[in-house]
Amino acid sequence: MTTTGQRISNSPVQHYISGCAKNDRTGRRYKRVVRIIKRIRNHMAENFDLPQATRDRAKNMPSFLIESLVYNCLDTDHFQNALVYDDVVAVLRHLSYVLANRGNGAALLGASTWAWWYEVNGLKPLFGPEQTWTVGTAAEFIGLAKEYMGV
Repeated sequence: MTTTGQRISNSPVQHYISGCAKNDRTGRRYKRVVRIIKRIRNHMAENFDLPQATRDRAKNMPSFLIESLVYNCLDTDHFQNALVYDDVVAVLRHLSYVLANRGNGAALLGASTWAWWYEVNGLKPLFGPEQTWTVGTAAEFIGLAKEYMGV
């Protein structure tokens, strides 16, 4: 239960298995990239040189959402660079593009753009109606993280 009394439904075993499998498929890069993006979020939240609104957006970005966003990046396209830094840049650029151009996928595929985006556990849609976040929330944070990194 949350502090507001909302029931939390999660699947830790499936989450763990899927996350480990992704990490193995990406040469141990998936979890590194997730940790780095979470650190970027923390730096943004604590950087008093940034506007308060930016710090607040970073502070309110759920770790689980960051992990799930990175999970939905392609193993072969975003985790195969020589440097982990380049993987982080590739992931942020990909997420920025996809989240900002979310209507294109639906038009091309004739399906909901987010129909194949799932939480790490593989059981629930990442942007389903029961989620507390939106595509816009994710897009805004990824844009701020890219800007913060200067990429």
